[in-house]
Amino acid sequence: ATTEAQRTTATAAYRAAVQAELSAETGVSATDLSVATAATATARTALMASVDAASSGEAVASALATYYTAAESAVSSTVSAEAAARVVVLLSTL
Repeated sequence: ATTEAQRTTATAAYRAAVQAELSAETGVSATDLSVATAATATARTALMASVDAASSGEAVASALATYYTAAESAVSSTVSAEAAARVVVLLSTL
């Protein structure tokens, strides 16, 4: 239990540090990044299900394209459309 708690704490600290850095680099507030992260959660869940069910590389590529389109759309309601693509790509690293 202690190891899992430590891992959870470390993951949260890492996520906060990365979000602070992303905020500084993109000019998007940490609050807006948090909202954008939540907005991409549904798209990420759909992506993982599609990748799990994919029977070819083409299906995986299609799932990724669908993910980025859906995530960018969700994020663009939080940040400018111009910044949305960059934010989605950066959030995908978390």
